[in-house]
Amino acid sequence: MRPDDLLQFYARDPRATSLREALGREGAKVEMHGAVGSAIPLAIAGMLAHEDELAHPRHHVFVLDDKEQAAYFMNDLQSVLEDRRPVLFYPRSARVPYSEEATVENANIAMRAEVLNEINGGRDGLLVVTFPEALAEQVITRKELSDQTFTISLGETYTMDFLDEVLLAYDFEKVDFVYEPGQYSMRGGIVDIFSYSFDHPYRIEFFGDDVDSIRKFDPTSQLSVAKMTRATIVPNVGNTSLHDAHEPFFGFLPQNAVLWMADAKRCAAGLDKAMERAKAHYDRLSEEVQRTPPEELYLDGEHLESLLEPFGVVEFGGGTT
Repeated sequence: MRPDDLLQFYARDPRATSLREALGREGAKVEMHGAVGSAIPLAIAGMLAHEDELAHPRHHVFVLDDKEQAAYFMNDLQSVLEDRRPVLFYPRSARVPYSEEATVENANIAMRAEVLNEINGGRDGLLVVTFPEALAEQVITRKELSDQTFTISLGETYTMDFLDEVLLAYDFEKVDFVYEPGQYSMRGGIVDIFSYSFDHPYRIEFFGDDVDSIRKFDPTSQLSVAKMTRATIVPNVGNTSLHDAHEPFFGFLPQNAVLWMADAKRCAAGLDKAMERAKAHYDRLSEEVQRTPPEELYLDGEHLESLLEPFGVVEFGGGTT
């Protein structure tokens, strides 16, 4: 049986119709029983097939119990969807809370930034897979992300000194050749920038001070991937020194988004565990070091229920909301 046949089977199932109807009500809370293993992403994909015909399909966020389960689920979902909808992974930043020695994985920051930027940019129909530890880290507010996102378009005029100042202010690292998010280089009239929200860096060529061409390129082969009319530079969304306010990830979602959760209680427990870990690291800091307290940077399980209230929520792991 082909994947399309399976999707049609699940899409025609009366239970899928009941689920769609239930999620048509604002703030609906639904439990899905009887689906296990790969049947869960198949049932979800069958329901999503009906949204593909809509002009503005909704965002769907899938919250698994941990990173490993989230990775397996994402692989299954991508397999059954076959590129019908974009599926993005929203990881934790990989920073050990308040540790000077631990490094942040730029690839994880880039994935987080891509999700936030896509939602903030108004793109429809995103599918986001995540887990409690990632949701525990609060994020830059939508307003600050918009204010700090810098766009360079063809025909615009910039001096090299100005771009240098902007990128340094965004906490980008100046290198000879870019190879990971958060880096930039300047060679003559060419500026390479690896934004935190895209999988390829930009190569911007100038004629004098005018932007003459913009391309995405492969940092390994140095070959062009695509021509662009503009470059969108997103800062390090995980660097708390770049923004003054924070909010939960849920604050980025439009109210018609649907949250699929393995279990809301286990998610709340995961948030509490991440908060306790952050507090433990915070308590070890020297009194001479002034840092933002964990209550302002992390989300705990106590607030989860109120944050979920506006959204449609489906639990598919046997728990109750």
